Amino acid sequence: MKSLAERDGRVRGTFQFTERFPEVGRGSTALAGLTGGGRFGPRFSTDALRVFSRRDVFYSFFNLIASLTMRAAALRTPALRACFASVRAGKSRSIRTSRTMAHARKPGVCSDDEFDAFLAANTREAIVVVDARNPDFGVEADDEQFGGPDGSAPIADCGTTKRPNAVNAAFDRVAKALPIELVEAKTKGDLATPIVTHCGGGGRGQKAKEFLEANGYTNVVNGGGPAVKELWDKFGSL
Repeated sequence: MKSLAERDGRVRGTFQFTERFPEVGRGSTALAGLTGGGRFGPRFSTDALRVFSRRDVFYSFFNLIASLTMRAAALRTPALRACFASVRAGKSRSIRTSRTMAHARKPGVCSDDEFDAFLAANTREAIVVVDARNPDFGVEADDEQFGGPDGSAPIADCGTTKRPNAVNAAFDRVAKALPIELVEAKTKGDLATPIVTHCGGGGRGQKAKEFLEANGYTNVVNGGGPAVKELWDKFGSL
């Protein structure tokens, strides 16, 4: 016969184990039975508790080992390895695609290499910047984000010491034109003048570029605008 102290020690040990590892399962039900709250009722003995808990521990470890064994066997199967590799590759492509979309430029906006080539082929002092944004924010509300007084690229800076090479010639979406005379005054009528057009992100910058080319200008690129920081840093102070 086991002493009461020995049995009590085992009960406490079992309780501590099942409390730390609740996934063992039904041992916690047996403990509730010991206190009179479970289906086993108050007659559930400490010996039964010990046997029941050991059985559950055995089954839990057996299931864990079986699960790991099956997973390892599955990964040794070529078809499943290919499937997992495909899933991982798909996630990587998804991440790359989302990053590309986040940095996508509007149609017609120069790539970094194209803009660098343009700068290398022309002296900075000779470049004219045509700002196609509209200072009337009631017409083009989005232009206030960068071009307002508190924006990072105020339209009012055009023609000042902050942007001496820039001229504000707002592109009219309805007329599909900009005031060409403002550009002619800045270029002195030289159709070969290197010109960078821009708006906020390059949409109207592209329309301005196409309009100038239709009027005979031959050296025009679309620099996007302050939303395209990589390019703006290269010409935003001209």
